[in-house]
Amino acid sequence: MKKRVSVLLVLSMLLSVTMALAACSKGEETTKKKKAKKSKETVETSEPDKTDTEPSESPSKDSSSDVVPTDTPESSDASFGKDSEVSSMVDEQGTIVQIGPHEIPGYEYRQVTVDEQEIINVDGLVIKVTGYSLQNGNARSFQMNVDNQTGHPILIQNEMLRINGFEISGFFIEELEDQTNTDVDFEFFMTLGTDIGDWDPRTVDMKFSVEYTDTEATFKTDVGSFVTSLGDEEATYDFSYGAPLFDDGTMYVSAIDYSTDSYGDGKLLLYIENNRDTTMLFDRDYLRVNGIDVSTLIYSFVQPHSKKIVTVYFYKSKLDELNIKDVKTIALTMMIREEDNYQDKIYGEPLIIKFD
Repeated sequence: MKKRVSVLLVLSMLLSVTMALAACSKGEETTKKKKAKKSKETVETSEPDKTDTEPSESPSKDSSSDVVPTDTPESSDASFGKDSEVSSMVDEQGTIVQIGPHEIPGYEYRQVTVDEQEIINVDGLVIKVTGYSLQNGNARSFQMNVDNQTGHPILIQNEMLRINGFEISGFFIEELEDQTNTDVDFEFFMTLGTDIGDWDPRTVDMKFSVEYTDTEATFKTDVGSFVTSLGDEEATYDFSYGAPLFDDGTMYVSAIDYSTDSYGDGKLLLYIENNRDTTMLFDRDYLRVNGIDVSTLIYSFVQPHSKKIVTVYFYKSKLDELNIKDVKTIALTMMIREEDNYQDKIYGEPLIIKFD
């Protein structure tokens, strides 16, 4: 009996030790899991803090090529900012020329009359000039009689009007039935007055284009000429003060005035002579204002052995877009060609008109 109790006691002790060891092992595992969980939470919450506080990496030497200086043309504001007029100017190449001092004579009334005279007579078409009159401002008109005995209804309009040797714009278009005789007005503006102070017509040249409206056949008349009551006066023009832009002995171009009108638009006046036997087109190869490209054309046809005052406009709205407040220089190169020759072009030298 005593022996059996001893065995039970030993077994009981062994069971207690086993349970204690198991409890310790379970507790240690639980402790490890808690530590691992706590460690995991620490990593998850501390990682963003590390990113926010860590200093950023300095750019490498190669990355500096991506930085574009703000004062380079590539980074300039396309709308031309406050300082763009200076920063966008280019170094112009060319001879500097200037328009000299000059004065344009004002208007003084003088009576001008025209005696009736025939100026066109071709294939049954007869045109006579019968009078001259003043209109509002610098508007003028010639009174004419047109007699159509061509055998066709016609449409007739002015092809060329030349006053005192200068081509100017005229407004004349008329439709006439066959066997019709009518009195008409040929209206025009005496722009020579405001441009160069030449207010009164002395010599007049006219040319017309005619269409037979029933057959659509067309032709141009010869030049018809006449003189007014001032025709005996000799006029001389001195444009030596002008800035020469082109001269090859047969053609001549000079800038004779620059002004600003009441709308703020700039007007550059060009004096053009064409002493060749063919009609020539005068234009510009390039044109810049204060070193900035301006899309302005000259584009003017001048008849053989004729003169013309051409106005080149620099509209205020366009200058404002380019932030050009004051016109200081106009750089241009003339381009000239014959009327129907689109290949052979004559170029002038690069020149810079400078304004004080």
